[in-house]
Amino acid sequence: MKITKIELQKQRKNRCSVFIDETFAFGLYIEDLYLLGLKEGQILTTQEREKIENQILYSRGKDKALHLLSYRARTEKEVRQRLQDEEYPNTVIDQVIEFLYEYSFLDDQRYAEQFIRSKLRSKPLGKRMILHQLQQKGISKADAEEALTNQEIDETAAAYKLVEKRIDTTRPATFKEKKKMFSYLQGRGFSYDIIREVLSQITWED
Repeated sequence: MKITKIELQKQRKNRCSVFIDETFAFGLYIEDLYLLGLKEGQILTTQEREKIENQILYSRGKDKALHLLSYRARTEKEVRQRLQDEEYPNTVIDQVIEFLYEYSFLDDQRYAEQFIRSKLRSKPLGKRMILHQLQQKGISKADAEEALTNQEIDETAAAYKLVEKRIDTTRPATFKEKKKMFSYLQGRGFSYDIIREVLSQITWED
């Protein structure tokens, strides 16, 4: 196999893209490129390519993932996406993910439970919205539902808390306010039954 092109990446000036037999192979930091002595026109054996991927790229990918996780917890999907953005081969990404799970740096179930607790402390969301957001982050529906089951969530109390922040409950509220609150709570993932129950506790203008 032959290195047919090495080009500087536009978004990351300290990295370059390596093409083998006219096909993109992997991204490398420039310092690694020079240390390996890679250049256009060079012939690589299968063993040499595997060494680059299994040693250099794996080590770099692992360091990158650990750096990301040092800031905050992340899901497998988020870590995979960041490594893909930096053009690590899928085989290397799989190795990194396996390492992260083996040493408990990644745990989607734990992440889901932490995410739910965080949402309950700030602006509460309904279960439907929490489920939706967790799935967007790559948490499986089964894991997200299990995490929700493990948490004590009083949706009625959470929704009422939001109402109190947006409406002066010491006076009768207007129909316009009621309409806006319904849309607001619906947008935060609360079911029709929960919204109806909460709004029934508010005094409205005739």
